[in-house]
Amino acid sequence: MNLMKALDVLEKVETTLGLLYRHFSEITSDDPEVSRLFADLADDEDSHRLSIRYQQRVARSNAEGLNEIDLDTVALSAFLESIEKMRSTPAIDSLAALRFARDAEVSAGEHHLKNALGTTNPEIAQLLRSLGSGDDQHLTRLKELLRERSA
Repeated sequence: MNLMKALDVLEKVETTLGLLYRHFSEITSDDPEVSRLFADLADDEDSHRLSIRYQQRVARSNAEGLNEIDLDTVALSAFLESIEKMRSTPAIDSLAALRFARDAEVSAGEHHLKNALGTTNPEIAQLLRSLGSGDDQHLTRLKELLRERSA
């Protein structure tokens, strides 16, 4: 896939996750700790989206250096569809939201790592590693809160 198209897809993933986390923050407002975590995660996803936008600007200015990148568009489409379906859920309890977010972060992190290893473009590899690192941090926070709530 053309690098610019791949970056567009990655931006959509980060945007959609951010919107999901904002939704979760709103519908779990009766649980301030969970609501705050989701608000923080949404802010982080916005930051990830801005990092991707920066890389898009860099790539546009260096069009001759654009490489192809292999993205599993089928898996990404299914991932985005599951997030959109969850976003349309009007109510969900805190534990279910935390579990869904944990699974989404595992999926996103695996995807970023796989693609970072498969690209020859050092800037894109660094971006994907950075996004994967952010996913790992999210996953750690989600697992900690799930562990506390399940005890």
